[in-house]
Amino acid sequence: MEELNIEIIPIVSEEETRELIKEKCIVGRVIEKKMTGAIMKEIQELPIGMNHLKRIRRYEGQLEIIICKIEEEENKKEEEIIKEWKTEESNIQMIQKLEGIDINSIKVIEVPKYAPVNKEQYKTFSKIWPCNLFPPSLPTPNIENEEITYVKEMINKLNVDQRIETKTKNEELKCDKRCISLVCNANKRIETIQKDTTIESNHPLLHAPFNALQSIPLNHKHYLCTGFDLFTTHEPCLMCGMALLHSRFGRVFFIHQHKTNGAFTVHHLNKKKQLNHHFNVYQIKFI
Repeated sequence: MEELNIEIIPIVSEEETRELIKEKCIVGRVIEKKMTGAIMKEIQELPIGMNHLKRIRRYEGQLEIIICKIEEEENKKEEEIIKEWKTEESNIQMIQKLEGIDINSIKVIEVPKYAPVNKEQYKTFSKIWPCNLFPPSLPTPNIENEEITYVKEMINKLNVDQRIETKTKNEELKCDKRCISLVCNANKRIETIQKDTTIESNHPLLHAPFNALQSIPLNHKHYLCTGFDLFTTHEPCLMCGMALLHSRFGRVFFIHQHKTNGAFTVHHLNKKKQLNHHFNVYQIKFI
């Protein structure tokens, strides 16, 4: 069997690929640095969802402090937003206590809406306003060296080289037609290898990953495929991704990315916080 030279790339969560998104808040200038402690005692805590922001920043030689968050106001000028904010009864009471803030300096600025979870985001987000770096809530670990041989063996079982040669130049690389999928159980033993059968069966759902899932012996999976690995030539579509999630798969390894409807690279289905199961996904690239 020919030795494969591969790179195993973790497919990260949506929060790790997120671009800078901004939201608005009210900021004021601290009159004197020594008054900062008193201001912090009087000012309200940052709203939920803004704890990734530093409360104070140094800007043009002076200290500025976030007073509060404001809702997005379409077609409203900054002067109108500030005027309305100052006249709200609850804000009037707060302003009276904030003797250390220059009320005339109050302005509306944009700050990062979400926490940076990696160094690249931190570098970009902190240019807008100082942030705290939070680790990703659902990280995808790298594959350890002792498992690389196992991954290579399973990829070889898919007859990868033959499959790559059959794809056409302009074809959308979906998990149907030429796709082959293989399932290993928690003991790293092959349970099944299946092809796509949508054409011969005239059934639109019988993609290779779905066929592989359906063909696992019931006495082995007991409905749940906890700890099972799926190896597939093509990234599962959203339908197949939901089937894998519902069956509680442990990991997925794919070769070709499904660029328009990939369950993991486009929809990040495996890392959705709203769902009650999460699993790790990797792309195999040949080097």
